[in-house]
Parts: sequence; structure tokens; C-alpha cells
Amino acid sequence: MIRSLFNLCGLLLVFSVLVSFPASADESPVPLEAYGALPNVEEIEISPTGNRLAILRTVGVERMIVVVDKQFAPIFTIGVEDSKVRSFEFVTDDLLLMQRSATEELDYQFRGDKAEIFQAFVVSIDRGSSELVFEDRQGVFNSVFGYY
Repeated sequence: MIRSLFNLCGLLLVFSVLVSFPASADESPVPLEAYGALPNVEEIEISPTGNRLAILRTVGVERMIVVVDKQFAPIFTIGVEDSKVRSFEFVTDDLLLMQRSATEELDYQFRGDKAEIFQAFVVSIDRGSSELVFEDRQGVFNSVFGYY
């Protein structure tokens, strides 16, 4: 009884292996792009009232942040190109705070030769404009170092 059960399991295993092989050798291999494609949507944030979404996405070859309403109709778009967007979040339904970083070359007096510098932008959705935090401030480095 147990021996016939093992024989039956063995036959089922052989059958399942044979069925899993392709029927013909003419099937073309899956293109490499199917495995290496980056996601179209990188990050999504919701506004405080829930009336808007900000979506960091790629359309074709262009990376952008798209703000949409409840019906997913685009309200505002800002291109981010190859920027290293580290975070973005709604401050209000109209204001979006975006943080990006860039690798900068340092002068000889510093210990290393490169540093990752973070900058913050306040994006006004209704006005369609953005402003660098600490821009044009005398004696202030226009960089940010976290949230405080």
C-alpha cells in the first residue's frame, strides 16, 4: 500500500516536471528590458486633507512630480530630471516640501574630496512656482541637514 503510494507520487512528480518544460524550442527568450525596467512610480504622498496626491513618476524618459486631485486629473507638474529626490511631502494642500541631494566637489582644505549636499524646495502648487530654502540669504549656506 505505501509502496504503491510512493510510486504514484513519483509518477506525478515526473509528469509535473515534463509538463513544466516548454512545448517547443521555438519560443524566443524574454527580452532583457523586461527584467531591468525601473518602476514608473517611485513614491506617492497624500495631502493633509486627502484631496490631492503627489506622485514621483517617470513618463517615457522624463522624471517628474505630478500633483493630481481626487479624480486623478493633473493639477501641477514639476520636472525633476536626474535629481536625487530624497523626499517630498505636503505641508498644506497648496505647498509641497521637496528635498534633493547632489554630490559636490570639495576644496583642498576639506578632509574628503566629495560630499552629499541636501537642499530643500518649497513648491507652491496653485502659483506654479518653487523656491529654494535659504536662497539669497547672506551668511547662510543654502543647504539643509534633516528636519528639526
